[in-house]
Amino acid sequence: MRQWQAVLIAGMIGGFFSTFLPSGTDVPFSTELDALLSAHKALSFFCHLMLNSIAGAIAGFALWAGLNPASTFNSMAPSPYQVATAGIVGGGGVSIVRNFFYQAGQAVTTRQAVNKLATATEVMNQDVAKLKQQIHVQANEEGSNGPVEQ
Repeated sequence: MRQWQAVLIAGMIGGFFSTFLPSGTDVPFSTELDALLSAHKALSFFCHLMLNSIAGAIAGFALWAGLNPASTFNSMAPSPYQVATAGIVGGGGVSIVRNFFYQAGQAVTTRQAVNKLATATEVMNQDVAKLKQQIHVQANEEGSNGPVEQ
């Protein structure tokens, strides 16, 4: 077996097993797919298995490619160290990908909150301007009618 194939498979296995960790199914799907999968828990879990396996394989391969620049796709006989490291990174790589999704979701939520606050502030400023204008008009009317008797 070639080295790249071994580390790809080891990373995939690491990603596969990361699905069984407490946060193994936290990576979000698209809104449409999530709506479909929310009613089918087994299918949702299977999709997470596949997603985590692919992410683990990519992470394991990226580690191998980055740490072995002299290796080629024709390199044979992977070392146990390469395979074990790829498996560990495959599982950990899924956590990294999961954190990227989480941070991206937080950034979107923060942007939405900022936009809502900006809109609310703009509306409040318009309301304050209207109230000031009403007070000014009312003060002018009272001033032209003379002092108000009590």
